[in-house]
Amino acid sequence: MAKLQSAYVRLIRALLKVPMVPVVIFIVGLGFAIPTFFSDEEEILPKVDEGQISVSLTADTGVNINKMDRAVELAEGVIRQQPEVETIFSTVGGRIFGRSQYEASNESSIRIQLVQKTKRNVTSDEWIERVSALIEKETLTGVRVRMRASGIRGVKIGRGDERISLRLQGTDLAVLASLGDKLAKQLKKLDAIRWSSYSAEENRQELAINVDRARAATFGLSVEEIGDALRFALQGEVVSEYIEGDLSYDIRLRLPQSDISNPQDIEEIILFSADNSRSGNESSNFKSHNNGSSVSLSDVANVELLPSPATILRDQQRRIVEVNATIKDGFTLGLVHSEIEQIVNEFALPVRVYAL
Repeated sequence: MAKLQSAYVRLIRALLKVPMVPVVIFIVGLGFAIPTFFSDEEEILPKVDEGQISVSLTADTGVNINKMDRAVELAEGVIRQQPEVETIFSTVGGRIFGRSQYEASNESSIRIQLVQKTKRNVTSDEWIERVSALIEKETLTGVRVRMRASGIRGVKIGRGDERISLRLQGTDLAVLASLGDKLAKQLKKLDAIRWSSYSAEENRQELAINVDRARAATFGLSVEEIGDALRFALQGEVVSEYIEGDLSYDIRLRLPQSDISNPQDIEEIILFSADNSRSGNESSNFKSHNNGSSVSLSDVANVELLPSPATILRDQQRRIVEVNATIKDGFTLGLVHSEIEQIVNEFALPVRVYAL
């Protein structure tokens, strides 16, 4: 250390005798560095290859979980044959994030850990390219498979989890979903994009009951009474409790699940008008029907299944649809930025819809 310090002192003394030398060295070094500042091959953070691969499998809404399990088994079979794989952890029928779990029969995920980088001849991105092609050859009909290399945990360089994340902001979810679908397809056409998706591409089935107020009034029924009857039939009501030792269990009275498994069953729920007499010792939910007429729900309401978004994202209390994309190996964000910017600028956005 003493020799290093003395050498450093001698160097500084020599440079101080010729003040222009440090300036010339700085200018020459700056000249070599200037092209780098204007290069498209720029990266905010260096690539870190920890060998962690995330695989998401998504099928159409309502798919049987057994079919989803078979699709995961086929994907696992291809993955297990790869010599670089160290561990595999699969989740079928939903996903787990932290301490939260989300159940969905049409969603599954696979977490893959590759061996250390020194023990394999391919990078994570090269491995993904190779295995993605092999999985595509399998008969995974109706199942979308997406693979990406996990980045540095807790570090994000954009708004979303992917390298490319665009947001469409507006008030009409249907319009935002349509635009998100078109924008994702445009991004997928770029050579540098491995895959693209948007947050509103998955829908759920929602049960909608539209009451005909005028017709319900002819039977002496109000919307509130119909709602109470449906809540009691579908959700039930705690009528008593069962005590065993020092533990108590609620006793809930409701219709059997097998009797309300589809919209047609719900349409057959019997309603009684409010003007029927009630016995003095009965609960408000149990009416005496000896002197009144009954009607089925289908006589006063329309029951149907409607598509609804699985998730609604918001940014500062405003609805958004997020479009994400993953870059292929060999490309950088700087190289594709201008192409993405051109697509967004040429994209026809309706009034009150903004691209962020």
